[in-house]
Amino acid sequence: MLLSIRPAKFRRWSTTLLFLFTSISLYAIYSSYRHLNGLRFPPGPPTVNLVLASLTLKASHKWTDFLTIPNITVITYIADNPSAPYHPPANKGNEAISYLTYLHDFYNDLPDISIFIHGSDSSWHIDGVLDHSTRQALNRLDLEEVRKRGYLNLRTSWENACPIWINTSITLADPRFDEKLREEEPYIKGAIQEMFPRRKVPAGLASPCCSQFAVTKERIRSIPRAQYKSAIDWLMNTELESKISGRIWEHLWHWLFLKREVDCPSEWRALCVWYHICFEDEQDWVSLQEMEAKRYEFVKFHSAKLANGLQPGNKGAVSLREGIAKLDGVIEPWKSRAFEKGKDEAFRRKVAVDLYKEV
Repeated sequence: MLLSIRPAKFRRWSTTLLFLFTSISLYAIYSSYRHLNGLRFPPGPPTVNLVLASLTLKASHKWTDFLTIPNITVITYIADNPSAPYHPPANKGNEAISYLTYLHDFYNDLPDISIFIHGSDSSWHIDGVLDHSTRQALNRLDLEEVRKRGYLNLRTSWENACPIWINTSITLADPRFDEKLREEEPYIKGAIQEMFPRRKVPAGLASPCCSQFAVTKERIRSIPRAQYKSAIDWLMNTELESKISGRIWEHLWHWLFLKREVDCPSEWRALCVWYHICFEDEQDWVSLQEMEAKRYEFVKFHSAKLANGLQPGNKGAVSLREGIAKLDGVIEPWKSRAFEKGKDEAFRRKVAVDLYKEV
């Protein structure tokens, strides 16, 4: 009887063990895949700190009350008030010193994602398709994409930024030096050598401007805490004006967190992946930009005419306003289609595959 039972028991145990082994193996493979692709996250929305770098106590941040990001904490650094709950050691280096102070002080108490902005809602640093609204940009920002990438610039425009904007070999005596456009360029090489003596100075740097970004705690902690203190000390002690030292840091964030000299994703693709504003292709996006540029010229011309004494009821002024209204009648539905297309997850995934295709 024992002999007749053993084979059956053996088969049952073999089947059970095989099932367990297969399950564990599949889970291990899946977990490894998720980890390698930056997708290994706990369930639920990520925790977020919004770091506002305000240069003055007078600035209003009421717009942050209308943010819809769950699990968000707003931390406001006031550069000109040493009595403020959060403030940098000195009002130097523009927003950079507040950012670095946060990175150093919160190093051991970070949320999943930290978002760094200058502080105002209306800002040309935010793309025009988002109405230059920081609030709209943050409410639309795909936080899971931030988690996957580790670091993400809130601006997508290449204007005065990409594909290569900073040449670190440029000196003050170089005839290529453009003081009006890139005043900080000759000082970047020396700044990197002083702050990061063990890292190779990149030949060039490029990324959408202007020091507004989201970064994960893993990326922040990939840099030793002492490095942030060293950078703060450099800003405190440098003889460079704040407008220069601060702008130097505008070109360093992507290099610091991504270890990449150039981070210039395709504009229309980044808008689709970052903010779920999806155009059919690059030409569709470029055509809208051309239309918006035309509208801007109409508005600019109309404002100039009024400033020079043209009455609002004048035929010319009325004609200009009608032209603006006609352009709005084309632009707004165009943008609405892009917002609607952004709801298509399959299209967003397709676009994300070739994020740097036009680079």
